[in-house]
Amino acid sequence: MDDRAQGNARSLQGLAAILAALCLALFAWIQAGFVAAFSNAAAGQRMLDVRIEGYEQADIIACWVT
Repeated sequence: MDDRAQGNARSLQGLAAILAALCLALFAWIQAGFVAAFSNAAAGQRMLDVRIEGYEQADIIACWVT
């Protein structure tokens, strides 16, 4: 029974490592594929943060001025 518990723990550790690697790869793909392309297309400006409730005019101006 103890061997089975250790095997399950190793399995969960492996799954966590795979998920961490996938998250890192997704972050790199988003950064290289969208953020850098947007910055190049928008003359060096950065993308707005994602907000569920939307943006106010002052938020957009503050983002593009800094």
